[in-house]
Amino acid sequence: MTNPEAAEPPAAPAEPPADSAPSGAPGYPQPYRAPAGAAYPTPAPPLSPAPNPAATYPQAAPQPYAQPYPQPYAQPYPAVGGPGGLQSAPPAALPQTSGTAVTAFVLALLSFFTVPVVLAVVALVLAARAESEIDAGAGRVGGRGLVGWARGLAVVNLVLVGLLAVFALAVVVGLLVGSH
Repeated sequence: MTNPEAAEPPAAPAEPPADSAPSGAPGYPQPYRAPAGAAYPTPAPPLSPAPNPAATYPQAAPQPYAQPYPQPYAQPYPAVGGPGGLQSAPPAALPQTSGTAVTAFVLALLSFFTVPVVLAVVALVLAARAESEIDAGAGRVGGRGLVGWARGLAVVNLVLVGLLAVFALAVVVGLLVGSH
């Protein structure tokens, strides 16, 4: 026995209403359409036509070997010629800081905290020795700034200790004279 309902082709879907979404965009409303017969003014045309960007800004021909961006860093040393072609020049050697100048500076700093007069005098002697070392080094030995700081700190320390000694002596003399 045959089923008469199975032999019928399926019915075509009904046409969607005019205000429903297009077939590719389900769930989105259609843009607003003016009702039939409504008269709306048409927009005025633009005052001047849009400029043609190709005519306003001509394009330069692309450079086939141009670099797309500048190099971020310059070469560290100037190139010099030699028997093997261009070579890099080695950096100039920096002068080595005098160890005596460093010692003088450290002792001048320490003279403010421990054994003020002794360390300040030793710092002055070492600063003089370091300066003669630097002068004899002909530019290979540095540290002249440390020598200057060592001398300055040592002299300030000696002046402060001298003022403190004069003040202490005045207090002691004032106490001795005032007690009699």
